Amino acid sequence: MSEKQNFNTLKNSSLSIDNKFLFGFVLFLAVLTSIFHILSNIFLISAPVVRIIHLFSMLSICFFSYQAIKNKYIDVFKIFLFILILFLAFYSIYDYDNFFNRAVDPNDIDILVGITLIVMILLALYISSGAIMSTVVFFFILYAYFGAYFNDPWGHRGYDIDRIIGHLSMTLEGIYGPAIGVSSTLIILFTIFGAFLSASGAGNFFVKLAQSLSKNYKNSEGFSVVLSSFFMGIISGSGVATTVTVGSITKKILEKSKYDQNTSGGLLSASGIGAILCPPIMGAAAFLMSDFLGVSYFEIIKAAFIPALIYYISLFLMVYFDNKNDSFNHKFSVSELNYKKVLLSEGLFLLPIFSIIFLLIIGFSPIISVLYSLGILIIYSFIKKTNKMDFNSFFSGLANGSISAVNVAITCAGAGIIVGVISLTGLGLKFSSIVIELSNGSILLTAFLTMFVVWFVGLAVPVTASYIICAVIAAPALIEIGVSPIAAHLFIFYFAVLSEVSPPTALSPFAASAILGGNPYKTTLKSWYYCLPAFLIPYIFIYNAYGNSLIEFSNPLMSFVRFVSLILGLFVLIESFKNKAFNKLEICIRFCVVLLLIVPYFYINFFISFTYIIYTFLKRKFKHA
Repeated sequence: MSEKQNFNTLKNSSLSIDNKFLFGFVLFLAVLTSIFHILSNIFLISAPVVRIIHLFSMLSICFFSYQAIKNKYIDVFKIFLFILILFLAFYSIYDYDNFFNRAVDPNDIDILVGITLIVMILLALYISSGAIMSTVVFFFILYAYFGAYFNDPWGHRGYDIDRIIGHLSMTLEGIYGPAIGVSSTLIILFTIFGAFLSASGAGNFFVKLAQSLSKNYKNSEGFSVVLSSFFMGIISGSGVATTVTVGSITKKILEKSKYDQNTSGGLLSASGIGAILCPPIMGAAAFLMSDFLGVSYFEIIKAAFIPALIYYISLFLMVYFDNKNDSFNHKFSVSELNYKKVLLSEGLFLLPIFSIIFLLIIGFSPIISVLYSLGILIIYSFIKKTNKMDFNSFFSGLANGSISAVNVAITCAGAGIIVGVISLTGLGLKFSSIVIELSNGSILLTAFLTMFVVWFVGLAVPVTASYIICAVIAAPALIEIGVSPIAAHLFIFYFAVLSEVSPPTALSPFAASAILGGNPYKTTLKSWYYCLPAFLIPYIFIYNAYGNSLIEFSNPLMSFVRFVSLILGLFVLIESFKNKAFNKLEICIRFCVVLLLIVPYFYINFFISFTYIIYTFLKRKFKHA
């Protein structure tokens, strides 16, 4: 791979560096960072050391990559920041046991180091996520200091600078807490794995497979986008990355379709964000969920499988009923490929994916599973007959693995500050009691208030941060009124993901509009349009035991029947949403179906939904005759 190609690779990873020396240095630093994280998880280096090195390496890559202001003095300032980062890292790592033990009574140098670190994180948040996220984090710091000036129930006694800085930067409950801990292990390893999948050509394989499977259906371009996003989501775990990758490959197909630019962009972004929900490589929040709940990552995958499947089924149904509209009543072959030939030629790309799942099932840890699967992928990529991986691609995979983890790592550091303030001030308990009091103990009302909070927080911060914040302050309220912990966290996770299609942080719709040439805000509205049925799904999993059985699999037969009932109900719901030509009887039936999707009477729902589908089929058949 040439230097120019490497440069473009970095640009595609949201990094743009004009200075050739800095470009080469960032590339070297990113490769070194990936190698360190692989080796640290093999040889089990001390967790605090790994977290410190992880954070400061991510900060370095972030600062060196910032190119919004082109000035020769900026590059000098970047070098100064890097030297300062090296000093802070050395100070924190050297005799780190005593460093963390001084958290309650830090010295002057500790306080100066902590303040500098927090300022750097705020600056990195501004660079990577924008002003809103950094402002939110800064507000929480102010809340910790000025708590005595807030009225009940939000007020607290207030803390001085020494106590705040010590708690946030010198303990494992703040910046170096669980969020950055998960980021330094699971998240970056799975990110490296995803980067190698991309470098080896697995992404193109999954898109070709999706196109070959959907080529002969009406509106095949729509089905191709959804199916491609589903397959890419399995190996990506990033909504924006999936949207950009699938959009770049399917752009010409969508331009030939009868979708306008905004509609195709909405479908693309709605399909893309589903990547965060798709096991086994889900979004960063899924790994954090495992840590919060104290359960294995396989339990999270198992619980998330049905919601992810239902989400994409709802998108398929939306596209299917697009076909009923005359404007989409056409066939367009998106590919001349045969899926059997695609599987025979490149089907071994499925082996690393299946190996992760298999190793998790038989009891291996996620870290060991992804390391073994990474080894399998690298070996296959070097020995495959066509498009073999060379050493340039190998190092590109290492570099992009770290580069892709930068935004998540910085977000986790910022979220660590927020979580640290919440634990210091007791804000989480106060919020939960307020929500329960407002809802009067009602599960449905508590869930609605929680959804609103998650959605509101998600407007300001990325998915990972909104999940962390709401998992700390909102999940306890759901759990206290009887919702199972995994269902409560999955509910919050689901709406944190759906908030990604809402401005001003609607990155997926904005990326889709940039690729397809549509209007960003009209594309966002179309994303809501395609995601609308999915907003009902999380309520099903928390409102009753039958819905909860879909994520905990306590009764396989009950889970299967409930799943079939749910799909039938979604079919009726989406069909009524798409088709407005119906009589009063049909209106009543559809209203009952929607209502019964939530309440526990799933046998009645199954019967009504099935009966209505038969009625609709016969009605159309006789009308056609």
